[in-house]
Amino acid sequence: MRLLEKFLDIFYPKYCLLCLKSGRYICKKCIESLNYINGPCCPICSGVLRSKKHFIHNVCQRHSSLDGLFPLLKYDEKSKVILSEAKYKYTKEIIVEMAEMLKPLYANLPFKIDYTVPVPLSSERINYRGFNQSELLAKGISWKYQNILTKEKNTIPQTKSNRSERLKKLENAFVINRGFDLRNKNIVLIDDVVTTGSTLQECAKILKASGASKVIAIVWAKD
Repeated sequence: MRLLEKFLDIFYPKYCLLCLKSGRYICKKCIESLNYINGPCCPICSGVLRSKKHFIHNVCQRHSSLDGLFPLLKYDEKSKVILSEAKYKYTKEIIVEMAEMLKPLYANLPFKIDYTVPVPLSSERINYRGFNQSELLAKGISWKYQNILTKEKNTIPQTKSNRSERLKKLENAFVINRGFDLRNKNIVLIDDVVTTGSTLQECAKILKASGASKVIAIVWAKD
């Protein structure tokens, strides 16, 4: 494996996506320069919480299936460049480096984790792209990774839809795969970026309906 990596480094060298320094797709200096979010955010109002026990405001809890949202970065120009290169130029190794950045956030979650679950893509999207970036992130973060959810409905890109429109389009889009007992389990959803949070909320709703006790989400970037 190391011999193959050396071969690829010689003929297909890596350059930082932000500063063009050789060696990695996201160099250490640029990692330090990214815009980090310090602490979990309320999944409904996006307020940053400082509590180590509660990750959603009491008044917001009634409107949320998610029990907490842990974003690493703000979705700004730098993080957009990295995500765009990973998703649309089909470079899996970028996602490996993104997963490395998420590991400390995952390791410091203050509760027991039973399953780490990627947000699924439809089969049409996977066939087009060749991979699910959220699945690669989840695999790189934790050995507790499981493909518990399947996206059965291929929803059109929703970048111009508001939260209520997105939730409506996502109704009945996800199903639980057979063979998983989710009763009283704590689940961490993994996704690359969150905008309105509608996809994460729909996934959490399905998991809770199947008996999950707590569902929180870790995302690489938050809009």
